[in-house]
Amino acid sequence: MTEGFEVGRGGPEEELSEEQRHEMVAAQLRGEAAAAGQGSEAVVAAVGHELREAGLEPDEEVLHRRYEETDPDIAVIQDVPQGESADLPDDAPPAPGDGGTDREGGAAT
Repeated sequence: MTEGFEVGRGGPEEELSEEQRHEMVAAQLRGEAAAAGQGSEAVVAAVGHELREAGLEPDEEVLHRRYEETDPDIAVIQDVPQGESADLPDDAPPAPGDGGTDREGGAAT
């Protein structure tokens, strides 16, 4: 894993073994499942608990950064299944590379 993104450590300045890395990921999954549907603080606490139970030291800063609440004012982008069209407002600009067609697929006027 990339340094700075691991949510736990084996000890001060100790490099994690492959087994510890797997246990760290398993602890994350257990903590996320335990706190499903709850806020970010509950997820951070649950993952931290699971890491400690696994004998790892949670990195609170990384946990908070990873599980911080997303801003509800930021739109969530979702893929539209192929063959379906997105519900766009009538005044939405054309997509890049649209080729100059209107929403019904005809030539733009």
